Amino acid sequence: MRLSAPDAFWLSQLAELMDVSRTRAAAQLLSAAIRDAAYAAKLPTEGDAFRDALHAFIEREFHPEPEKS
Repeated sequence: MRLSAPDAFWLSQLAELMDVSRTRAAAQLLSAAIRDAAYAAKLPTEGDAFRDALHAFIEREFHPEPEKS
C-alpha cells in the first residue's frame, strides 16, 4: 500500500497529536497521584504550601546528608 504525500502528512500530524495527548494524560495522572499521596500524608495539596512541602520532601528523600566518618 502506498500513501500519497497529503495522507502521509496528515497521518504524521495525527501521530504527533496522539503522542502529545498521551504525554498530557500521563502528566495529569502523575500530578493527581502526587496530590493524592500528599493528601494521604496530611500535607497541603494546593498553592505555595504544597510546593514548599513537595520541595522539602524531595530534598529530604533524594538529597540525603552525606554520612560522616
